[in-house]
Amino acid sequence: MSHRSVAAATAWMMVALIVIGALAGLVMQLELALGPTRDLLSEHVYGLSLTIHAGALAIAALRICVIGPIANLYVARLHERVGRARGASDALAGLALAGYLVGTVAMLAAIFVFPQTDPRAVDWIAACGLTLAIADITMALGVMLGMAGTSWRSLPEQASSPEGWVVLIAVSWQLITGVTNALGGVLRIEGTFFHVDALTAPLIAMIGILLLIQRESNGTKVRPRVFVTLVLLALFGGVSSDATALPELRRALAIIVHLGVIAAFIAGRRVPAAHRVSPAADYLPVFIMVYLLSVVARAYVASLALDVHVADSYLVIGEFHLTALLLLAIGGPMALRYFQPSRFVDHPIWTLKAAPLMIGLATAWLGLAMLSLGHAGMPRRYIAYLPEFTIGHRSAGAAALLLCAGLALEAWMWASGRRRAAASATLTGSAAR
Repeated sequence: MSHRSVAAATAWMMVALIVIGALAGLVMQLELALGPTRDLLSEHVYGLSLTIHAGALAIAALRICVIGPIANLYVARLHERVGRARGASDALAGLALAGYLVGTVAMLAAIFVFPQTDPRAVDWIAACGLTLAIADITMALGVMLGMAGTSWRSLPEQASSPEGWVVLIAVSWQLITGVTNALGGVLRIEGTFFHVDALTAPLIAMIGILLLIQRESNGTKVRPRVFVTLVLLALFGGVSSDATALPELRRALAIIVHLGVIAAFIAGRRVPAAHRVSPAADYLPVFIMVYLLSVVARAYVASLALDVHVADSYLVIGEFHLTALLLLAIGGPMALRYFQPSRFVDHPIWTLKAAPLMIGLATAWLGLAMLSLGHAGMPRRYIAYLPEFTIGHRSAGAAALLLCAGLALEAWMWASGRRRAAASATLTGSAAR
């Protein structure tokens, strides 16, 4: 398979996982919104939905989101520009795709094959995790080899463009997490980077694209040192988040990293709205809003004397959803608009503005609703709860519906733009003949 084929396949795989995870989450949220006295789902089905929701979105967010579609698309365009034929890098990317498919399908199948209390499920999930970790390493090496070409010494030169720095951030982090989780699987220890803070690196990669939009839209040359800083922040942020056994130090260092990203926002010169020619720039205000909100949430959780990650609090759910949805629900459509702007240029201005607004507000609303539930004492993973939490769950359910509506609008614009582009290409070909 070529890098372009791998990019398309991983993109559709990511979309499928997001849809599966979102549907499972909606079913759970509907059950919670109905109140503690009305049961739409049994406890067993609720547990299955929770596992599917978390597993599908974690795979899409932590493994496939950036490195799969964006990195392989960048390498494919690089090869087409220099006229390079297929080689070992394409084969490595294809093998990684096969590993992702096998590991993901096996992991999701295990949810239905093994009872939740079956000890064999632990061994099966560990084997699937090791398969995915090996796929991470293979994909990262394939992308790096594709960028380097005939010599690894040319890798910094190929990554000198803004898109190249974004890809380098993603693949560097994917390689580190892949090796760490592979060692964790072989040695039977918990993977170091399977934590909400592991989203730091791909999140900063999406911020790199935003900085690129800001500067490119105004005709200003992007300074490479900005992206070098982002690479260092990504690596430092991920390592400091989970490599230490001290929770307080881990959280403090993570906050420092996010403050560094805010400083990068401030250092980047603002571009007036009139000069934001890229459709992706419509996501810039809501991205910054939700990102800053996630930093505040992280600081709030870190300031608590109780380790909520151990205490099983709903605060963890709110913090994670703010970060994960910022990457998937906002960063994903933003990257799609950036790399395929022609699919969105013919749509009315109100639809182009409405989708980011709906998605951004829904993400912030959902995160705040979950954080408020956690602050009030709601534990996670439980289908039963006290009546005083009903309003909070219904608020979160309404936010989830608004988020789905915004994503559906964005998907409709992309799909209709694709049909228009195909129809235009057909008419052009007919006229040429």
